[in-house]
Amino acid sequence: MTTALMQTWMEKVWQTRPGSIFRNPALLIYDRHSSHTHQDTEKKLQQHHATMSHYIPGGMTSLLQPCDVSWNKSMKNRARASREKWLESGEEQFTKTGKRKRVSNDTIAAWVVVAWEETPREMVSLSFVKCGSNPGASAERLHSPLKALPETGELP
Repeated sequence: MTTALMQTWMEKVWQTRPGSIFRNPALLIYDRHSSHTHQDTEKKLQQHHATMSHYIPGGMTSLLQPCDVSWNKSMKNRARASREKWLESGEEQFTKTGKRKRVSNDTIAAWVVVAWEETPREMVSLSFVKCGSNPGASAERLHSPLKALPETGELP
């Protein structure tokens, strides 16, 4: 990821998300990669997208990033299942030398869309609560490794 690619993502994806035209406040949670923390990125998010940024400290993604905690693995598994089904269907194509052609970006995007649509909304909402990203969330609802961190001082 580069700063330029992050800028393109903000224009093509983040700026076109539902509610952004009305400048509804939004929270964007991401790691501290240089493309995310670049001053131009921060400035643009705040000025043009009414977005608050929340950075996850290094080494804490598996505890604090909602998608990693709750639904990313199952969503990836569903996308992989779509790929396997596609391979079994015989739709794959080969070059003249017999090598498998690369899957089109449109096909991959369709697999991801289906996997996302099959992800229960309640699971996504609860993932923010489990990670403490939901204002007013009770510490009792945090997932167990995160709940134990203040007591043990150790990462799982």
